[in-house]
This record gives sequence, C-alpha cells and structure tokens, in this order.
Amino acid sequence: MIPVDLPPVPGEAFAGYLLRICERMPLRPRTLYRYLGLCPSGHTLPYLPLFLQPPALGRVMDALDLDEPDVRALFIESFAAIDLSMLRRPRSAAPHRDAQRAQWLFMGGTRVCPACVNEGRPWMNYWQLAWAFGCQWHGTLLTDACTRCGRRPDLVVRRAARTNIATGRACQCGARWSELPTGRQLTATELELQSVLLDALRGGELSLWGRPVAGATYLASAQALCALYAAATAPIDGLWSRRPLLTPPPRAAQLLAAVTAGAPVLQAPTVLDATDAFDALVAPVSGWGEARIWDHVPSHSPVAPIAWRWFHERGRASAQLSRIYRDVFTLVHLEPDAVPTLADVDWLPERWRHAQHPELPMRSATLGLAVARLAGARTWAEAGELIGLESAYAPRVVRHTLRTLGGDSEFELNEAAFAYARALTRQSGRVALRPRLPATSARDLGDFGRRAAVPLPT
Repeated sequence: MIPVDLPPVPGEAFAGYLLRICERMPLRPRTLYRYLGLCPSGHTLPYLPLFLQPPALGRVMDALDLDEPDVRALFIESFAAIDLSMLRRPRSAAPHRDAQRAQWLFMGGTRVCPACVNEGRPWMNYWQLAWAFGCQWHGTLLTDACTRCGRRPDLVVRRAARTNIATGRACQCGARWSELPTGRQLTATELELQSVLLDALRGGELSLWGRPVAGATYLASAQALCALYAAATAPIDGLWSRRPLLTPPPRAAQLLAAVTAGAPVLQAPTVLDATDAFDALVAPVSGWGEARIWDHVPSHSPVAPIAWRWFHERGRASAQLSRIYRDVFTLVHLEPDAVPTLADVDWLPERWRHAQHPELPMRSATLGLAVARLAGARTWAEAGELIGLESAYAPRVVRHTLRTLGGDSEFELNEAAFAYARALTRQSGRVALRPRLPATSARDLGDFGRRAAVPLPT
C-alpha cells in the first residue's frame, strides 16, 4: 500500500488523481504506473481513462486502499449512459469503431479550466468527455489545448514516451495550465445545457418531446442533431469532420454552438413543435433531400421519427403550399379546364427558366399544378387529374422541382401561380390552350410539348 493519505475528490479523473499522489510523495509518474501494474510489457493499458479491468483493478484497490466503487468512480465508466461493454472484449479494431459510432468517446486527452487549476482544484472526470464544454464551478468555456504548443492536455502517462510528460500543473512544453487564457463566461442558458447533458451522462431520466427517456437516448438525439448542424455549416466555417456523426467536435466552442442549435428540438414539448424546430435547424441549407438527411441521422436514431415527419409535412411539396392553396383557392374564379398541362415558360420565375430537358417541362408542369390548386383542386393528386397528369406522379413532380431549386422556391411558385391564374382568368390573350390528351405519367413529360400553352402569334 502506498503510504499517503490522499483520498480522491468526488468527480476527479483517475490520471489527475495519480499525478496528485506523485506530487505529494514525491514520486515519478512512470514509477507509480509501473508499481500499480498500469504499464505491463512497457505500454500503458488501453482505454485507461475509460475503465480498469482485473487484475490491475485489484492491485490499484490494494495499493491506494480504496473500495471498488471509489476506484470505478474515477473512470468514464462511472457515467451510466456510456456503454463500454464492447470495449471489454479482446482488443481489435471492430469494437473501437462500433463504440465510436454508437457514442462520442475518443476525444483524445481532456479539456481544462485554467481557473480551476490555478485554485488547486482537481482535474475533473467529465472534462475528458466529448460532451463537456463548460466549467460548472466558474461558468466559463473550457480550454481545448495549450496555446504555446497546441497539444491537448493528456495526463495519462505513456510508458513508451521518451519526452517530457504533461502534469497536473504544466504541459509537456513547460507552459503552465493556470496561465492559459480563461474561456468566455457562459450564459445561464448555456450552463443549463451543460447541466442537462451531464445529467443524461449520469444515466438520469429526462423528458424528450413529452415522454420520459433514458439518458443514453437523450444523448443519441443530441448527437444526431449536432451532426446535422455540422453538416449544414461545415461549407461555411469548416466546423469539424466530414463525418460528424462518428467523431465529436474537437473544440468546446464548436460543441457549444452545435448543442445550442439543436436545443430547441430537444426541448420541444411535443413532436409537432420538435418538427418545426427541426425545420429551423436545417433551413439554412437549401436543397437538402432525404438522402442527405439520412447520411447524418441513422434510421435507429431517436430523431428519425422527427425527420420522417419533417419530410411529410415540410420536405414534401404538399406542406406549406397545401395550407396556402387550401385557404385562398376560392378567391380565384378560374375554370379547371382552362389550366394547361404545361404552363407557358414565360410565366415561370426568372431563375426557373435556366434549365434543360427534362427539368424545364417538370417546372412548367409544377406551375400548372399550382394553378390547378388555385382553381379548386384540394390535393396535388387531384390537381394532376385536372391538368392531365397522372395523379400518382403529380406530388412527386412538385416535390422534385422544389427540392431541386431550393431556397425560396415555394414562395416563387406561389407568386407565379397567382399571376398566371389572373392572366388565365382575364383571358388576356397571352396564352392559348390546345386540346388535352389522356392522362400521362411524369416520366413522359418530354412528350408534353404538343400539349403546352403556347404564345399567340403577334
């Protein structure tokens, strides 16, 4: 047993606790690691910050005179929402990948609060987590790396290392942790977000869209929303990895921004409110389709039902436009027979006209369907029947056009449909309709030229 009376502080990290023992005795960290059996065969045990397995666990308990629960509390395994069972198998690449994909684990090192180190506080266990961005004592943003050498703090002693090691007081390069610039002060809302994440990590029961869920479920939802935020903003500010669902953000500020963006979805009281918040999250990215969303939201994710609902109510064409046309179509006195299958290209919005076959006929058919809705069609399928387009394909034509164009395409279609409907109502002479042919599917739009509205000769 080591002759030192230094019990661990609740919430302290194992590597930081060993460095405190070395400072008290004094003792070289490599010597202590060797005595505790943490570096057999010249290499430190794998996943040391995560857990400790027998026989090393028993040796640490005897040497430090601690009970098993007290020792396990020093490792990340003490957070009940993190499942490390797959890592306890024989070491291979597969468990490592599976664990990383299932939950953000391997940040590499730890973050630090310079004010805590300056006050002599211990290095906290939760600082090692990918979900940590704020100090609970000082309410500041955690520091990610040494400002002199750029290394992330890593207090675990690597037995094979030939250079100086980091300590609880200074980096490998000699810069003192207490002299690092302190992060900005967090707001009360941001501190509450950190507190909720830590409650989820500890396995507490939280509420998600009006129903109680386990902490692991809450974290999986937050992970998917952070990945969506990263994919939406990466082209602008290079947020982090190209595969954000599998790797956590390297900087605390990035994590804070992602969690803040996804918070309205997580805090929504109902699924309907969560769908509206989900729409606001992905709104900056025009043209996102189902494939892009599912790249970042797995089908087993708790957020998947919200994404599906968004596809049906917002992503598809029958969302916002359906509500608009349902409220105003009675204001337009237009006979359905007067609506052409393909609208005159001159009535398309300006940016809609710059397209080749078959996109241009698709866009003309979309405008014709929108006018048919104003003429009294209650659904896009019924609008397709009115203008001679197969009803099963009419909603797909509108959805394809709006997703391809993105941006404000819904509002542009609304304005163009009203303008075109007024022109048809007034019989202004700008359009002339040819006789209709039997209903055709969207795949045959290339043959619709003979049925389109054509300008009258001047």
